[in-house]
Amino acid sequence: MKFQTKIILAILPIVTLAIIGLGGWSFFKARESIYQHNFHYMSLLLKETITNHLERRLNLLEQSKMNTVDFFIKDYQREALDAVMAEHGKDIGHFFILDKNAQVILSTQNHDPLVLSTHWKNVLNEASASPGRVQGYLIDSVYHHLYVGTHFEPWNWQVFYIIEDKIINESIFHIFWGMIVTMAICAFGAVLTILLISKKILVEPILILTESASLIANQQPIQSIAVDSNDELGRLARSMEAMSKKLQQNHEELKQVNQELEQENRLHRQTADRLESLLHTLPGITFVLDADGRHLEILTTEHDLLYAEIQKLKGQLVRDVMPEDAAEMIMSVILKTVETGQNQTVEYQLEVPAGKNWFEGRTTLLEYPIHDKKTIIWIAQDITKRKQLEEQLLQSQKMESLGIMAGGIAHEFNNNLGSIQGLTELLQMELTENKDAMRYLESIYQSTERGVELVKQILTYSRTSVLELNPVFIAPAIKEALKMMRFTIPARIEIRQNIDQNCPPILGNTTQIHQIIVNLCTNAYHAMQEGGGVLEVSLQKIDYSQELRAAGFSDKFQEGCLHLMVKDTGMGISHRDQERLFDPFFTTKEAGKGTGLGLSVVHGIVESHQGLIRVESAVGQGATFHLYFPVIKKKPAASAEANPAKSGNEHVFIVDNDANLVMFYKEALARLGYQTTVFTDGQKALDAFKADPDQFDIVFTALDMPKMTGMQLSRKVLEIKRDIPIILATGLNDDVSEKELEPQGIHHFIVKPVKLVILTEIIRQAMK
Repeated sequence: MKFQTKIILAILPIVTLAIIGLGGWSFFKARESIYQHNFHYMSLLLKETITNHLERRLNLLEQSKMNTVDFFIKDYQREALDAVMAEHGKDIGHFFILDKNAQVILSTQNHDPLVLSTHWKNVLNEASASPGRVQGYLIDSVYHHLYVGTHFEPWNWQVFYIIEDKIINESIFHIFWGMIVTMAICAFGAVLTILLISKKILVEPILILTESASLIANQQPIQSIAVDSNDELGRLARSMEAMSKKLQQNHEELKQVNQELEQENRLHRQTADRLESLLHTLPGITFVLDADGRHLEILTTEHDLLYAEIQKLKGQLVRDVMPEDAAEMIMSVILKTVETGQNQTVEYQLEVPAGKNWFEGRTTLLEYPIHDKKTIIWIAQDITKRKQLEEQLLQSQKMESLGIMAGGIAHEFNNNLGSIQGLTELLQMELTENKDAMRYLESIYQSTERGVELVKQILTYSRTSVLELNPVFIAPAIKEALKMMRFTIPARIEIRQNIDQNCPPILGNTTQIHQIIVNLCTNAYHAMQEGGGVLEVSLQKIDYSQELRAAGFSDKFQEGCLHLMVKDTGMGISHRDQERLFDPFFTTKEAGKGTGLGLSVVHGIVESHQGLIRVESAVGQGATFHLYFPVIKKKPAASAEANPAKSGNEHVFIVDNDANLVMFYKEALARLGYQTTVFTDGQKALDAFKADPDQFDIVFTALDMPKMTGMQLSRKVLEIKRDIPIILATGLNDDVSEKELEPQGIHHFIVKPVKLVILTEIIRQAMK
């Protein structure tokens, strides 16, 4: 749109409004004058009609003194109405008269009297408000008439004179169009005048300035602008000339600055890219939070499993999205960081889609606030694996400490068991004729045997040495374990057993099989602790078949396998927990009610027996453990203990710090014909040996003794008498073998407690 057109469009409305305003004012004044003129004319005509016809008839009545006779009054009234009707033909309007009941008694218009009566009741009320006076003209909104009215009080009539509005509007219409034509002519003249003036004064200089501005915008220098006026446009032209020169100068400077900025921006982009790459490779999640706990920014790699969930936190308060306890902890750390300005470190646990994870939060106060609020950086790193490792390490350290303690206790316990076993053997030698006493002693002996086996197992775990596996029948061990469990499991839990006593042997250890039954039955008891239930244990032989091969059983099961099943009707195990069921230290029990080692021990024992273990369970449907052990053809060897202890006449030098064991060895060997010299102190024993080494034929010493150990004593004895046989015994399951002791001259190493029959067998072998 041209500039000149814009000027016209800008000024023309003002001019038009002024003309319209002036014309409108003139029009309304003329219209008002027409109405006033007609109003006065109608008022005079109405007054003249009332005077000539109504008042004249009333005066005649009064003069004839007939104004009290109803007949003459009505007659004169009718005569007056006829006179008004006759008068109507001389004027352009109409007369209209209502009586005191607002009924039309005269109308020179051709309208229904009933309709007119209804309409003019309102008009009557308005006119009667000021009887005898007419104040201005009125326009009827229904019939569009201009009318005046008055109240003729003697007869209580309301008289109106009416002129149709369109008659008056004809005069107004002529005035209106005259005004329109006049305003149009004025507007056209104003536009023409504006065009001529603006072109010379404004448009031509502005076109020159526009062209110059375009040259300046295209960085083309200009020397002068052809606008010679001294007004604002002239000053603008001079300013543009100066600006062109300055812009040229600034352009050169900016060109140099832009080159420098581009270099800096390139370096900044490289730095930003490195920082962004670094942020996305940082472990954990970075939160920007204000002092109110609102998440302002969240930085994390899009590969993070929690990325989608974490981004939803942006803009939200910690208290609105976190559990109450976690929110309180986080807010306390935020406030402490804000108040002290010191970095804080805290560990906390949160529920995430993967489960309950541990996080380490580190906070730092930002130097500059955001939105006028102090702001901190919270870096959260998932430390779940580390916590698990720490927990496992702690448990491992506990188990190591327990193992060390168990080893020391087992050593002492072994000595006590050895004493009990030895003294029991001595009593059996004394009471061979007393069958009842022999039966009781046999029970004591068997109990100590079980204690010895348990101690061996404790020592095996505490020293992590391999337990020797031998061909064994496991059915008796299972029956014995169930018999023991019956005393520890409440009567509300029914124990059902189906143990095949004719099952073939496996390569195993009865103590560990006993351990399996105890652990699985204990877990089953805990699963049914509240409501009771049924515990079912069965042992059956399964022949090798294509089904077993398809199920994953290897060729080591060619001879078949023993299927041990332990089933309960308890709460069951979820599929998720079954995946970690045999992990060390994993437990679903409450804190303080389980270590998470029971099933891992069972799993380890089954694997050490070359077996398989499987679990069938569902929540609320109990659990069934299936254990499979490969059977062997080899039968268990007959125990050496079935043979009687062997007699002899050698002189045995015995050293042990346990006085009860020393007494047993001394008396038991003496009954078999051996000579004995006993000591409970290693140093005193060495002094006695030095005094007369040739009187001793063999040395039997404990390894673990105070002051001087059995190994130290053995070395010194061998220095004195090189060829004397030495039997070394220990109550601990130390990682010491006979092959390691042979270079030191010690050829026999046994584990306490030592039974008499085994001791005499070793003495006989050593003396060969």
